[in-house]
Amino acid sequence: MKYLYPLTLPVLMVFTGNALYSQTSFSLSPSIVYAEKPKTTFVLYNFTALENLTSDTLHMRWVKTSVVAGASGHGGGDFNNWTIAVQDPNNYHTPANDLDSADFVLTPSANFTDKFLLHLHPNNTAGNLVATFKLFPIANTADSAIVKFDYTVLDVASAVEEHDAGMGLSIYPNPATEKVLLRNTAQEALEVTWIGPDGKRHETTRILSGEAIQEQVAGKVSGTWQLLVRNGMGFQASFPLIIIGR
Repeated sequence: MKYLYPLTLPVLMVFTGNALYSQTSFSLSPSIVYAEKPKTTFVLYNFTALENLTSDTLHMRWVKTSVVAGASGHGGGDFNNWTIAVQDPNNYHTPANDLDSADFVLTPSANFTDKFLLHLHPNNTAGNLVATFKLFPIANTADSAIVKFDYTVLDVASAVEEHDAGMGLSIYPNPATEKVLLRNTAQEALEVTWIGPDGKRHETTRILSGEAIQEQVAGKVSGTWQLLVRNGMGFQASFPLIIIGR
């Protein structure tokens, strides 16, 4: 079997609500995230955060179920040129690019490193990639979740044309407990909409070019939020922000 794994871009995962799958012993948040960047970006990445909902350590397994090029209609790209790597919670600093599955441990105590990431190194090649994974406790394979990573790598011309909104927002700190600083480094104003762990939209903030604003997060529900960034042309990108309650 040929392994199609790019090696340096963390991508965010998605749980698709399907009647065939349910998780009672663990959760994934957020359920879906898309990454869209120019082909000159060194690495693309997002992640899903895992939480053990039991009082016992869970011995988990992830399995790659599919890797499809061009699934979102942006062209297939070149698997031979891309590099893809999986990072599970037990190998946070060592992405694995030669595996179709691996076991890992999920402890009862939530940790901000309990993330499942997909890294994509586009190697200057445009296209689209959707990778799907199944995660479950080894002792109960039916207690499972499906996550998807949907990456779109744009030609440089397209990225400039659309003023990639994702390149213009920095978030610090992340994870956050009390306050977070949002800085707009784009050449235009951006609208940032807060989407809670339950998928519901909350407030929308407008940040001018070069502006940095401080937002209070101490009163927000703990979990992984999505900051949906949108520019004046309607181009948007989504970024995860983990909020840890005290």
